[in-house]
Amino acid sequence: TTCPNCGAVSCGTRYCAQCGFQLAQSSPPQSPPGQPSPSIQTNQPDQAPPPKRWPRWLCLLIGIVVVLAVGIFLLLFFSPTSRFERAFARGDFEQAYAIQRQSATGSLWRYERELVDAYLKETLEACQQGTISLDEANERVEAIEPFFSRGWDYDCEQAETVLQQISEDRAALIEADGLKKAARYLEALEVYREISSQDPNTYEKSRQGIAEISDILNQEALDKAEGLVEEGRFLDAWYALDEIPNSVRQESSTLRKQEIQKNAQQEVIRQAEEVLENGDPNGAFLALNQHPAYL
Repeated sequence: TTCPNCGAVSCGTRYCAQCGFQLAQSSPPQSPPGQPSPSIQTNQPDQAPPPKRWPRWLCLLIGIVVVLAVGIFLLLFFSPTSRFERAFARGDFEQAYAIQRQSATGSLWRYERELVDAYLKETLEACQQGTISLDEANERVEAIEPFFSRGWDYDCEQAETVLQQISEDRAALIEADGLKKAARYLEALEVYREISSQDPNTYEKSRQGIAEISDILNQEALDKAEGLVEEGRFLDAWYALDEIPNSVRQESSTLRKQEIQKNAQQEVIRQAEEVLENGDPNGAFLALNQHPAYL
């Protein structure tokens, strides 16, 4: 567009870029006569295709599968075995036994046996490990009395016998520890040896008690023997070492006893010779034969 004021050429502006004169507004292009006006095109988004529908047979199949799954779940959840297991797990043994009585299936009886056996085993192990008290273990065994009539009296009686033995062993351990503390070592040894292995913790403590008494008896005998040796009483020293019970005699005591034995034999011979010099040959013979150290 040419500005009529200054002659400058402007491109598509309402005012002259050179002098600012207002230029004439251009009218929209007119269509030739007889031709329709061009319509304004607008960009409209394409229509989305209609969603695909699942086949009717597939919907029916999915429905059948869901119904079957729910039915199987409910059947298993409310089955005698499942109800029995839940009752047994929460400790409602009377209810569990009632469910078992209502069911005539052998599989439930076998499953019941497995649960009872596992329950007894778990109870005994918990008691042996000290996670539950002896009284609590007895209460748990008594709680399954409804199942005794199923012909499993032997299993339950065995569990009760084990618990009784554990109780006696723990009482014996307390008694033996008291005797050891009172320095009554030989009596303590007898009690320690009576403790069974039904309760591993108690049994281990009894073995420790025996080992401690063994150390004490051997050390005391060695100290006593050495004192007698210093006094020249070899026979008495030999007897001091011989008093150690064989079950707890240690190698050091055995070796020392063998070392003293030769001197003890000479002492016995000397005593026999003194008797013989006094004109008593029978007494000398008896003196030689009455001493194990000489034999």
